[in-house]
Amino acid sequence: MNGEKSVQGDSSMSERPTRSQAPEELKWDVTGIYPNNAAWEEHLVRLNADSLAEYEGRLRESAETLLACLQLRDVLEEQAGRVTFYAHLHQMGDGSDPANLAMVGRASAAHGKITAAASFIEPELLGLPDGQLERYAQEPVLRAYSHQLRALIRRRPHVLSREGEAVLSGLSQILETPFQIYQQIVNADLRCESVADSHGTSHAVSIDRWLFHIAYSSDREFRRRGYASLMAGLRTHQSTLGANLINHVRKQVDLARLRRFGSAAEMLLFPDHLDVAFYRRAVDTLLEEARPVARQLLRLRKRLWGVDRLYPYDLTAPLLDQPEQTSFAEAGDLLRSALEPLGQEYVRVVDTALRERWVDRADNRGRFPLPISTSQYGVHPFIMTTWTDKLSDVMLLSHELGHTVHSILINRNQSIGDSGYGGLVAETASTANEWLCYQYLSAGSDQGKALAAARCLLEVSFANHFSAMLLIERLQQRLFDLVEAGKPVAVETVLALHREIWQDFYGDELVLEEENQMEWALYPHLYFDNCLYPYSYAVAMSASFAITTQIRAEGASAAERWLTALKAGATLPPLAFWRTAGVEMDTDEPLRQAVRFFGGLVEKVSTLLAQDQK
Repeated sequence: MNGEKSVQGDSSMSERPTRSQAPEELKWDVTGIYPNNAAWEEHLVRLNADSLAEYEGRLRESAETLLACLQLRDVLEEQAGRVTFYAHLHQMGDGSDPANLAMVGRASAAHGKITAAASFIEPELLGLPDGQLERYAQEPVLRAYSHQLRALIRRRPHVLSREGEAVLSGLSQILETPFQIYQQIVNADLRCESVADSHGTSHAVSIDRWLFHIAYSSDREFRRRGYASLMAGLRTHQSTLGANLINHVRKQVDLARLRRFGSAAEMLLFPDHLDVAFYRRAVDTLLEEARPVARQLLRLRKRLWGVDRLYPYDLTAPLLDQPEQTSFAEAGDLLRSALEPLGQEYVRVVDTALRERWVDRADNRGRFPLPISTSQYGVHPFIMTTWTDKLSDVMLLSHELGHTVHSILINRNQSIGDSGYGGLVAETASTANEWLCYQYLSAGSDQGKALAAARCLLEVSFANHFSAMLLIERLQQRLFDLVEAGKPVAVETVLALHREIWQDFYGDELVLEEENQMEWALYPHLYFDNCLYPYSYAVAMSASFAITTQIRAEGASAAERWLTALKAGATLPPLAFWRTAGVEMDTDEPLRQAVRFFGGLVEKVSTLLAQDQK
């Protein structure tokens, strides 16, 4: 980077359009939730949980009384969720619009009142006479809630008193503050200088434009300038971003102690029925296996590019030239073919999502910076992604469609109370589609497509899931350890840990400069309620590698096992979910096999590129 400043381009060319200026056909169609904001407003003001009060103190009466209470709670939760979902979609579309922020604030407040009104249920159930809750869990009339009741019995040691749960419910908006602050900074307040490419065309710089456009450019000087601009913009918010992250970690530590868990990790892993040993073993194993592969890939880049030094802005760039171009329409055809092994029901959902504008690919100011599939029970999911006609865009879309179809299948087969699932299950559903796309593209006789697919897996999947996300997880792990040990943690601690962890992983193959220690600020995952999310990608992609390998070898029977697992929702925790799909994940071997495949893929790409250049 050599201290050179970013190029300031023509603002008329680099300025991103507003949300209203973006083409309508590129934006998601939210009118299926509410036809307009007035209809949303009308539903918002009608939300009322007073009717729940008539059940407070009566849950010991009978199974029928409890059933009526739980059914009412679910109706109210679905209504409040619908209101909140609509508001959040507007904020994701344009987080710089104060009207959208106000919508989210009002919806969250209304939703919080519903949650608070229902907060008596769990403490009251746990206060029932000995054995009554266990008997309720076996009642035929409560069969639809038996899984939830058994889960509550398991959570018994960690549920607070009625008053304590009510206080926490009332603090829900405050507890969400770290994520809201992060969104406000990166979606609205972050300002980066525009940069010019080799043709002199000016480009706006933002987190999403860096991650899904500039970082994938074959124009190295353009990447260098874009990265420098982004890091400079993030450094202006360094203190706030760092303090916000530290406060989020402390919040999780305090909540864990309040709920009588041994650590924040134990609390965050509890819903998945996993222990801390599984989590730490998985992260350690994956980093150990991925480290030599990452360095092997960097050495291949150096050889192909004829350079001695690589920088963070080189990590996801095309190995050679630009990858094959793929339009959005062509992507639809490719995805239908690639996902055909999963059956007609699966492909029909994909087709509907693409045809009926569930996918938002508008490039406007204030949009959520990362591809995401977001869902709410009773409403079809929505996808926000970027689109630059690259094969990497297709892989990212396949990933998000995996989340989307997963949510649809659960909603069709589970109640709202059993519709949830954690990151490990979610990312297995999404990364399976990446593997299926690779299998489809590499199985044909077109060597160009096979090479493009292999490069995509390395440049996108490995670089993100098995490198960036694992390093973010290690950073977070170290921060939790420090806070729980009572050690002082400041912004400088975050920066120093970042450099130490990245240096340990990439070694001398990557140059890390002091002014560019803000990579951690690119990812909102650190601020999720379950902030252990980053490690989910590599573990899940290891599981999905094994699952899709079985689908390729066995065909319909393996696909059927996979669909059965996808429909299970909260009724199957991760280990049981993977086992239902035919994979045992309680050993290190599936993790090691997946990373070794990537190591072999580096060799394969090296060979194919050598043949291609002859």
